[in-house]
Amino acid sequence: MSFKILLLSLAISIASCTQTIKPVKIKGAMSALKGKCKLKTGTAIESLTRNYIDVPMDENGYFDIEIRIEKPQCVTLGYVQFYAIPGAEIEIEEIKTAKGKRSSFNFKGDYAELNNFVNKHRLYTKSGSYCQGGMNVMNKRDIEDFIAFCRDKTEKWEKDLEKLGSEYDDFKPVLRHEHELNYYYSLICYPGYLKYYQKDTDVEKLFDRIKSELPKQISALNSNSSIDRSIYGSEKLKKCGVHIKECDEMEKLFEALDIKNIIENSGITKETEKRKNEFVNSCDNNDYKNVIEEIFAKFEKVKEGNPVIDFEFVDVEGKVHKLSDYKGKTIVVDLWATWCGPCMKEKPYFAEIAKKYAGKKDVVFLALSCDDEKGWNRYLKKHHDYENLIIGNTSRANVDKSFVVPSIPRFLVIDKNFKISIPFALKPSSGELEGQIEKQ
Repeated sequence: MSFKILLLSLAISIASCTQTIKPVKIKGAMSALKGKCKLKTGTAIESLTRNYIDVPMDENGYFDIEIRIEKPQCVTLGYVQFYAIPGAEIEIEEIKTAKGKRSSFNFKGDYAELNNFVNKHRLYTKSGSYCQGGMNVMNKRDIEDFIAFCRDKTEKWEKDLEKLGSEYDDFKPVLRHEHELNYYYSLICYPGYLKYYQKDTDVEKLFDRIKSELPKQISALNSNSSIDRSIYGSEKLKKCGVHIKECDEMEKLFEALDIKNIIENSGITKETEKRKNEFVNSCDNNDYKNVIEEIFAKFEKVKEGNPVIDFEFVDVEGKVHKLSDYKGKTIVVDLWATWCGPCMKEKPYFAEIAKKYAGKKDVVFLALSCDDEKGWNRYLKKHHDYENLIIGNTSRANVDKSFVVPSIPRFLVIDKNFKISIPFALKPSSGELEGQIEKQ
């Protein structure tokens, strides 16, 4: 069985010219993912919306999709990274290895040589490029060893790049630019990872050595490149005295990202409304403006004083409840999941506050898990301390529909009229949540 679907456009503002853009056809298999595969374009709009594309797969991990983009764009699909180019037919061949080890992948079809090069040298930009999530720092804890390691990798990368045929000459300047930025990004991420592995190390002195490897000015102007965005927004580079070349397009993107981040962590306030209006009036990029407008519209329903959208949850005994069952009481809500580290760190603080309210019948403490059934049952087997707490489980879709929850942990206070009183309450560990409850 195979799936074939025409995915939504990945490019910006191409609705009127879709007929002239040839689709990129991508097929292959990633058996380990078993249908949980997403395609990430790395574009500026995607960084704002986090709307990744679900890739349909059959029971063997086979997929066969088409996407539409205006220009060549480096994308990530599951375990591989490659260039999606309008009109190209790309095949991703899975090469299975020993049991327990991740498969490797080989590209066939159009631009295969380019994409095998890109995927072979894929760097872990989000976790620090050559730092590789800290693994290469743990193994090379001396700054000189790490720099030598990065240089050696760069030399091998350059040799492989030169082997690419002349038909890829237009791609080489872009590839070199991004690789150069990855090298700089690796260096500035190194001290943070070293501090993690050697907590007593004074990493500040390392920046003097790192400065000598950095240029006085860096151009990071492509808003559709994740490494350009990482470099452009790097405070560590600025700390090292590097001037990041100005770019109005990137500046507006970062302003939009900042507004979005504030809304998702604090909700809509008079200050955020003021910033939003100023941004919309000054920004020339309609896509950025539309995203911010949509975010505000989405969070409108969880403004203070709005009625709560009801939903069901199950308690630790498997009984079904409705949130509205507690109408007439102040409801303090903790949204969490067992897989969420910060959530689990907050749980003892939330439980401690709940104990202080034992005997007060007008306040309810509701800890709502967003786990799947397996995670929920695993938690119940190990935890039995529910003093003055109502522990429940519901779907992420339910809490998102009612409270708009881009991330957890999240704490809310609902008043006795079943209206939102505090849509973004303070964390229990802050020591200030109790004060917010007392004001109800």
